[in-house]
Amino acid sequence: MSLAEFREYRGLSQEELGARVNLSANSIRGIEKRKQIPKIDTAIRIAKELEISLRTFCNSIGLDVGNLPKDEEN
Repeated sequence: MSLAEFREYRGLSQEELGARVNLSANSIRGIEKRKQIPKIDTAIRIAKELEISLRTFCNSIGLDVGNLPKDEEN
């Protein structure tokens, strides 16, 4: 699933997610469109807000997570 799909599944607009993680809707849009890569602390906040793992978040924005441990190993 894409980041936008995870956000929509949680019933959040870009503005609402941005407000919850202290980002603008434009920043959320940029991350969703894979034009921006967030700092790790921002990525963690977004993942927590969407109730997904950091690995899943990275996959959702097209980042290679092949070297990260599997979720069950965390």
